[in-house]
Amino acid sequence: MTIAMGSGTPRPRAWGAATPSSVEGLFSPAGPQGQTTLEMQGMLFPSGNFSWDIALGNYNILFFVAPLMIIGLLIYIFINKDTPQQNLVLIWSIIMLAATLGQRRFGYYLAVNMAILGGYAIWWSLRALEPKNIMPASKAATAPGKTVRRVKNKPLAQSPVRAVFMALCGLVVIIMALLYDIPASASIATQTRFAPTDAWSSAMAWMKDNTPEPLGSKDAYYQNIPPTYQFPASAYGVTSWWDYGYWITRMAHRIPTANPGQSAVPIRNVARLYLSQNETAASEVMSSLKSSYVVLDFKTATSIFWAIAVWGGHDQSEYTDVYYTSDKQDGRLGPVMVYYPEYYRTLVSRLYNFDGKAVIVEKPLVVTYKEVNTLEKAIVKQVVEARSFNTYIDAQAYMAGLKGVKARIVSNDPFVSPVALEELKTFKKVYSSPQESTTAVGQVPEVKIFQFVK
Repeated sequence: MTIAMGSGTPRPRAWGAATPSSVEGLFSPAGPQGQTTLEMQGMLFPSGNFSWDIALGNYNILFFVAPLMIIGLLIYIFINKDTPQQNLVLIWSIIMLAATLGQRRFGYYLAVNMAILGGYAIWWSLRALEPKNIMPASKAATAPGKTVRRVKNKPLAQSPVRAVFMALCGLVVIIMALLYDIPASASIATQTRFAPTDAWSSAMAWMKDNTPEPLGSKDAYYQNIPPTYQFPASAYGVTSWWDYGYWITRMAHRIPTANPGQSAVPIRNVARLYLSQNETAASEVMSSLKSSYVVLDFKTATSIFWAIAVWGGHDQSEYTDVYYTSDKQDGRLGPVMVYYPEYYRTLVSRLYNFDGKAVIVEKPLVVTYKEVNTLEKAIVKQVVEARSFNTYIDAQAYMAGLKGVKARIVSNDPFVSPVALEELKTFKKVYSSPQESTTAVGQVPEVKIFQFVK
């Protein structure tokens, strides 16, 4: 069962796929998908910065061998006109390499080309290193009228030396291939990246056992749901960021509002919900999504909040920003993440960071700053002064007295609000995972579940 509540259309085409009228999106994806989806980033530009790490981690030295083999094939085809097999491998490899450089997820398919080109390169190298090619037997010169006695010796290419030589060459190739991979493979083997954490597993197990069956029966999960299926009155959705949609389906047997395999519309709706600045707007979105529960984790409220802002059609700097402070010893600028009042007013912050409770104690910080150019010719905000106040009103009064000075009210901790917040009436926390995440203010449950009470 992979349907989603509130999507508007049953099982639409995957939003990441390129359309025939937009082939350029295959090699250079744009929009929220291209900006926030990890596997849609360029192979050599993860997070927008140039790096060899992904390419070397996937293909080792073959990533450098493959382009050389493509060039070699071009030369070979130019010299030998009738080469249909080489033409196929060349065109196929160029297309897959270009696609992978545009989106790293196509690296799965490029692996076949890498294996073929790498094997071809090794075959060429070993063939060139054969003793008969390095030291060809010289033809015996005979003078006119003289007979040369021929000694029947075994050719060097067929002697035991050849076997030893080829074995050594093969060993060198194997060592070069594995030298980089061994520590990287050992490191990866100790991790469980992109898998559900213990906290998510516990949360989904709780949801499966403690929330109503959306389709009236536990057996409905195992049935084939047709696209024309009509939801019963008992059906409801579970809202989370789209990254976790399949986990909700597979582990909790519930219907996610958004998942990775559908159109962008549900994802934008969830982003709009999370960025809601008041409870009325949030309740309207929840009702339109036909959702009864919201599942949030530590990452959603912190490290991937920027992606929510992008999908919601906003700039991250409307909610959080990076300021730079000068080191007292060497004067170098160091980054500090700050959070604006708009961040704390979002539903995702009010739910996860404060459990939907009222925030009475305010701890606003006013930073005055100037914009400076770095050595990389980027314009950044450098903190000139930072002052703390007892209330948000005091901070506003101080800012009103500043003339010609750039200043903002901020907090440097996502769990310490600079502005008062009202209690949420229509959202009730029903679950907190026993597994916790560490913050500056202490330990917080990694995953929380809230029920929408109309």
